[in-house]
Amino acid sequence: MNSNQTILTSLLKTTQQGQVEIRSLLDTAMEPRLRSTLEGQLREYEAIETEAHVLALQRGWELKEMDTAHRFLSDRMTRMKLGGRNTDSRIADLLIQMHTKGMIRSLQELNRFPEKDSQIRILSQKLLDCETAGIRQMQSFL
Repeated sequence: MNSNQTILTSLLKTTQQGQVEIRSLLDTAMEPRLRSTLEGQLREYEAIETEAHVLALQRGWELKEMDTAHRFLSDRMTRMKLGGRNTDSRIADLLIQMHTKGMIRSLQELNRFPEKDSQIRILSQKLLDCETAGIRQMQSFL
């Protein structure tokens, strides 16, 4: 797997992780404004995931996706982290942690491979911007 394919695979898994965690949180009770914000973030992750698949297809690459067991465990861990405290503030806290981890993972991949395909670099930056915006959006719910 070349460096660009590695970056794209990591990006794909980050978006899938975010989707699993947001969907887990959407199953809980929350104020409508928070729910709407989470649904918007979910749509952003879905759009970035779709773009990653398109780029891989254009290059003839097969990307390794997040496996089913990891999805299941992520869902359970997210629900467990709520710990019965389904407050908007706790949900925002968990999402800020998730977005921060996504940013760190993305930056590590980008810094690990200095030579990047321009389209992959742009999509990586789009994910970083999405994570940054997600943190800002959640701050008002703390």
